[in-house]
Amino acid sequence: MRKILFACILVWGVVVSAQAQSIVGSWQCIEYTRAGESITQMVEQGKLRLNEDGTYVQTLSIGVQETGRYEVENTTIKLFQYDRVKMSGVIEAGKITLDFAPTKTRIVYQQVSQLQ
Repeated sequence: MRKILFACILVWGVVVSAQAQSIVGSWQCIEYTRAGESITQMVEQGKLRLNEDGTYVQTLSIGVQETGRYEVENTTIKLFQYDRVKMSGVIEAGKITLDFAPTKTRIVYQQVSQLQ
């Protein structure tokens, strides 16, 4: 019985780890809206890089980059800056959708490469 329980825990750990690793890599902005208005320039320049160590680099426009750490739990992702949640959203169908409530901003990213 212990062997079965151990095997189940091991398999669950591998699955969770694989899900987290699958988002590591580079993401390109495919949608950027603020208060419901599309901002094309931000779509063209927006990038997100998620690193294996739990850090990220978010490029919002030319010369504007933000860094911090991220956490993933199931399909929820949170981006942190200065130990506070900056943006949160969902990972679904190969996309990350992030919302920033203060400015009613929504950013949708699509993965363009994975780190091995």
